[in-house]
Amino acid sequence: MARLPQPGSDNGTWGDILNDYLSQTLKPDGTLKDDSVTNAAIAADAVNATSIVDGSITNAQLADGTIQEAKLSPLVQAKLDAIAPVTSVAGKTGDVTLTKSDVGLSNVDNTSDANKPIGNATLAALGDKTDKSSLTTKGDLYVATGPGAITRLGVGADGQVLTADSAQPGGLKWALSAGGSAIGYATNVGDGTVGPYTITHNLGSRDVLVNVYKNGGTFEEILVRIDRTTPNAIVLRPDETWTNNQYRVVVGFAAQSDVTPPTAPTLAVTGHDLSTVSLAVSGATDSGGVAGYNWYRNGSFIDRTTGTTYTHTGLDAATSYTFTATALDLSDNESVPSNTVAQSTDAPADVAYASTGAGNRTTSGGATSWTHTVSTGVSRYMIVGLITTHTSGQWGSYTGYTTRTVTSDISGALTFLGGAAIGVNGQWQGNAMLFGLANPAVGTHTLSVSIVRSGVAIAVMGNSVIYTGVGSVGTAVSYQPNASGALALSVTSATNNMAVGVAGFDNSPTSNSGTIRYSDGAAIGGQGDFGFIVDASGAATVNFTTSSSGHYRAGVGVNLIKAGS
Repeated sequence: MARLPQPGSDNGTWGDILNDYLSQTLKPDGTLKDDSVTNAAIAADAVNATSIVDGSITNAQLADGTIQEAKLSPLVQAKLDAIAPVTSVAGKTGDVTLTKSDVGLSNVDNTSDANKPIGNATLAALGDKTDKSSLTTKGDLYVATGPGAITRLGVGADGQVLTADSAQPGGLKWALSAGGSAIGYATNVGDGTVGPYTITHNLGSRDVLVNVYKNGGTFEEILVRIDRTTPNAIVLRPDETWTNNQYRVVVGFAAQSDVTPPTAPTLAVTGHDLSTVSLAVSGATDSGGVAGYNWYRNGSFIDRTTGTTYTHTGLDAATSYTFTATALDLSDNESVPSNTVAQSTDAPADVAYASTGAGNRTTSGGATSWTHTVSTGVSRYMIVGLITTHTSGQWGSYTGYTTRTVTSDISGALTFLGGAAIGVNGQWQGNAMLFGLANPAVGTHTLSVSIVRSGVAIAVMGNSVIYTGVGSVGTAVSYQPNASGALALSVTSATNNMAVGVAGFDNSPTSNSGTIRYSDGAAIGGQGDFGFIVDASGAATVNFTTSSSGHYRAGVGVNLIKAGS
C-alpha cells in the first residue's frame, strides 16, 4: 500500500516511497489520472466556478446521474420548472393516440395493409376521385388513364375477364379468355346408367386435369376411364351404375411448362360474296406445334378452329370488314395478331328471274300440288301465283274464303302477299292471289294449295317462280276493273328491281308489258279461267290488255327490291 516517507526513518528510500505514492493518482506527465478524484474526495465548495476552466468538464466525463436537480442552482431549477409540458394534440388532452384525421389524411384507407406507407399518399393525387357515387353498376372499377387521371371502367359481360390492351384509355378491356368464356368447368353426372357421360368445356386443346368426386359425405375422389374425344370434350366410361348426380366432374387447366407463344400467322382472303368472307392463315410456327387459331372480326373474337381456313358468315352486303387471326399452341399460348386484312362483301346483283316450277291445276276442287326444283342463288325469293275460278252460277271473293293456304316441305311458311277478285255485276267469278317465301332451300320440293269457300265449288291453277338478288318485297298492288277492256295492273319497279304480276282472265289476253313466266287456260266450267305470271325488270310496269268484250279480269303484283337497297 502506497504511503508517504516517515521522518526519522526510511533513510535512502524517500524518493522511491514518494514516487510510489504519487503514481497512485498522477500520470507520468503530472496530470491526474481518470476517475482519481471522486465525490467523496472533494469537500463541499472546494471546487467553485472560478476554479474550473470553461469546457474542461464535458458530458463524456460525467457519469449518468452524477448531477442531480438538488445540486443545481436555484436559478437553473426555476428556469427548468418554467417550461410548459405538452398537454393536448388536435384538441385532445391526456394520453393521446393519433388518428388519420389528426394529421389531415382522413380520406386515406390503409386498413387493408398495416404496413402501407400512408405518408406517401397525397390529397392532390386522391382528391375526390375515390367518390363511390360515380360507380354506377355492380362490378365497376377505377383505372388510371394517365398521370393523376382516373376513370370508371364499367362491368363486362358474364364470362369475360380483364385483358391488358394498351390501345384502351385505361390499358384494360373486358374480353373472353383465350380458351373461350371460361377457365374451368364443373358439373354433376349420373342418370341411373353406366354411361358413357360426355362433358364439354371451353378449355381448348391445351392439357387439362379431370377429377371425379362423389357428391356428399367426404367427397372422396374416384378413378374412372376418361377419353378426350375432341379438344373441348371428354367422355367418362364408368364400370358401374351412377345414380342421379352421384358424382361431380371438375375440369381445369393442367400446369404448363411451355410459356412461349407461336409466331404470328399471315392472313389472306380466299373468297367473298354477298354475305361471307373466307380466309386462310399460313406461316405460324411453334416449338411444340401449332394447335389452332383464333379468328377476329373488327377487333372482336369470333371463333376458334384447329384448321387453317375460316369463313365469316351472316355479313351485310356491300360492307367493309377488317379481319385478324392469332395462332395457338398446345399449351394455349396465343401469338400476337396477324396482319390486318380489309375486305368488303359483294354488292348484290340486280334482281333476276331464276327458274319456274312445274305448275298444275285442278277442276275438281280447291286443292292442287306440283313440284319445284330450287337451284342455288344468292337472296332467293319464291313467288307462288294462283288463279281460282268456280263453276257456273257460283261466286265468291277471296276475302271470304274459309281457307287460302299454300304449304310445302320447304322450311319456312309461305306468306300471303295480296289478292284481287274477278267480278262483274256483283258476281265474283274468280280471284288472283300471290304468296311468297324468302330463301327456299335448294332442292326439289312439293307445294300444295288448299282453297276453300263454303257454298262455292272452287277450281285452282297456279305455279311458282324463283328470283335471285331479292332483299325485300314491296306492298302488293291489285286491280279489278269489273268491266271489259284493258287490265292496267301498274306495278312499277325501280332500276335493278323486278315487278311481278299475277292476273286472271275469262279469256286469253292479247298482250302484256312484261315476260310471261307461266300461263294456263282452258274452260273449267265458269269464267276467269286463264292465268298468267309475268315480270318486268327496271323502270317498267306490268300491264295486260285484252280485246275481248264482255269478259272480265283482275290482277295483283309486287315489286321485288334488290338486296342491299
